[in-house]
Amino acid sequence: MMSTYLCLLFLSLLPVLTTSFLTIDHVSVGKPNVPFLPRSLLLAAAIPTEQEEPLTPTLTPREDQVYQFLQDLQNKNFRIIVIGNGAILESTHALGPNMSISPSPKSGANLITFATPDKSFELHLQLSQIAKVDLVEKEAPNRTMRILRLSDDQEKSMCSLIVAEDSPENAEWFLSMKAKYGETWQI
Repeated sequence: MMSTYLCLLFLSLLPVLTTSFLTIDHVSVGKPNVPFLPRSLLLAAAIPTEQEEPLTPTLTPREDQVYQFLQDLQNKNFRIIVIGNGAILESTHALGPNMSISPSPKSGANLITFATPDKSFELHLQLSQIAKVDLVEKEAPNRTMRILRLSDDQEKSMCSLIVAEDSPENAEWFLSMKAKYGETWQI
């Protein structure tokens, strides 16, 4: 914010400042009497003078509940399945380590993003769209599948998160999630 104000102040003083910074290397071709500022001065005006605080999105009570739930998933390994219109995406990855909230550039809705530091993997979820989570255990050959199914208000699947490894630690974690949220968590 501070750098924006400084730029506006600088631009308002532009006519006054230009007369003292004219040099021979700043030529106005076809535009006589149009002053120019050295590029280094313009670049210096765009550099923030102090650290700007990022805006923290305001969450609704429902979004805050979903955010708290998603924090419990951070850094856990999942087989992530997203079924779209004519496409299915499957990937096995940890959710994180980075977790952040930001407004969607398109809709302005609050998005939670799980990402790797190099952003080679990102999962974006719109907080307000998550209305229901089913925590399901399903027997499969040689293992027990532990699945978290995220759905919207119309109970349309947003994605399924299958715990990637069938280990005693993950079984214990999943049971703790069921104890905390129930087998079906309606938000």
